[in-house]
Amino acid sequence: MQKILVIGSSGAGKSVFAARLAERAGLPLIHLDAIYWKPGWVKTPKDEWVRTVDGLLARDRWVMDGNYAGTLDRRLAACDTAVFLDLPRTLCLWRAFKRRIVHRRGGRPDMTPGCSERLTGEFIRWIWEYPRTQRPGVLARLAALRPDQRAVILRSTAEIDDFLRSIPPNPAVAEIQPAISPSNIAGTRYLILPFIRTALNRGACVEQFLGGFDDGGEPAIRWITLCQEEDAVVLSLHEAYDQGDESFWDVYDFTPLTEYDEDDAAGEHRLPTVEEAIALAVERYGASPDRFVNGGVVQDEYGDYVKRRG
Repeated sequence: MQKILVIGSSGAGKSVFAARLAERAGLPLIHLDAIYWKPGWVKTPKDEWVRTVDGLLARDRWVMDGNYAGTLDRRLAACDTAVFLDLPRTLCLWRAFKRRIVHRRGGRPDMTPGCSERLTGEFIRWIWEYPRTQRPGVLARLAALRPDQRAVILRSTAEIDDFLRSIPPNPAVAEIQPAISPSNIAGTRYLILPFIRTALNRGACVEQFLGGFDDGGEPAIRWITLCQEEDAVVLSLHEAYDQGDESFWDVYDFTPLTEYDEDDAAGEHRLPTVEEAIALAVERYGASPDRFVNGGVVQDEYGDYVKRRG
């Protein structure tokens, strides 16, 4: 499998599945949504979109997710494997609602910057009617694939996980990327490695809340950020006095602690790759490789911390 197309209803988890598949198989990842939509939910003109898709399809290796009926036939003709996430529409709707809540402060990591998450009545109807209006055509196209092509239809999260486990893992990231559990599906807060890369490549940062500690008798908190700057990934440690409560979670407004260990270089480290930055965050600060969130969401993590401590 070198050219894999992932299709299915909105809310089926195409982006997360494609990211997991690309990471496990060691293939380049292409999110069509992030290419088609321009900031502010502006569509790419039809002729330009066809040229763009043709250019993507000409590449030697890829995992590509997205629907876009106008180019589906040419994408099916170019792939060697088509994976159809044929999940129940009730599950797809639930995930779409959850995704809207989780990403309410900004866009998804697989979406163009400037396209904040939205949920319209038309979108909800499209998901609900997908089994009647879209699914028959998809199944007919899959049945018509050439003998040298493979169609894979996955109808549950268990089948999705079984399929991913059947693919030999890419050893390049096996040490830092833990197995993704069935709960880590579309709509969850935490980013898997391909989404971290996507966020950094589009100029966004990712964060991780590390918890609280005592600073000379004063409660304090710390978190880290990863940001892309030119040819380096910058890992930064942030520490501040814990001045929040159940109604105030904006950690960036807390009074910062300015004293770092001398070896910490003011709490900032420049690494050549995101893998090395994550590995250092795990080793030096006790971070978890599967608990990074989009920039701005760390305050929600802090809010959960406040609720847990009562």
